Amino acid sequence: MTETNQSTNKIIPVIRWIIGGFLLVIGTLSIITMELLPALLLFALGLFITPLSEKYLFGKLKFVVPTWAKVVVSVILLLAFVWALPSSDTQPKTNIEQANQISFASGQVTEETIRAEIERVRESGYRIELDDISKVEVIKQYKESEDLPDTYAVSIFYTFDAWDNEDVINTSAASSLELFRRLFAHPQIVRVATFAEQDFTDQYGKTETTTAVKFIMERETADKIEWNGMKDRVLSDYKALFPLTEYTIHGAIRKDLE
Repeated sequence: MTETNQSTNKIIPVIRWIIGGFLLVIGTLSIITMELLPALLLFALGLFITPLSEKYLFGKLKFVVPTWAKVVVSVILLLAFVWALPSSDTQPKTNIEQANQISFASGQVTEETIRAEIERVRESGYRIELDDISKVEVIKQYKESEDLPDTYAVSIFYTFDAWDNEDVINTSAASSLELFRRLFAHPQIVRVATFAEQDFTDQYGKTETTTAVKFIMERETADKIEWNGMKDRVLSDYKALFPLTEYTIHGAIRKDLE
């Protein structure tokens, strides 16, 4: 055996111990900080890379594994680890979302707090932009006893660019449902109305911005809704929102959809 081969044979185990040992330590620590499956896969990868695998696994089995097979197994373990990792977006966003909902539900009902919730609707992927909100009305409701907490009715007037009349009704239904879900998280909000406004031109060429679609939901109805299931229904068919609300559709849109 040449001197070069001898040096290589000495260096390779050291490199395997460094890499494998590092993965073993990270895998062990990861059992505490991440989900069990990816941590175990990382630990297994580290164990496989170290010379321990030859001594205690392949040596016991009296089985010689070629280098290419070791590389393939290492790659498979690495890919399995990456696949098993929890989504980097899901958990943090869920925690932030829950914190935001708790913060909103325990705070005051004002135009500012309502607009902040509308901004979160925009961030969740719906097509309402904060700049599209033309008006937010927060009206304190009459209460029968001074011992009861104040309650509020909220009206939101907004606009958005639509491709056609079907897009107007689809977007307004989906966005309204998300607004209902978020705003009714506050126990003092008992009524929410959404007004999707669009430009309409009459037969004389006069253009006017007016309500295209209006939805009104009451607290009594909102408390019965399973929001995730209803979201899927409304996204597939806007008419699913109709029985849960008082609604009005502009004649031009209604005629176009018939």
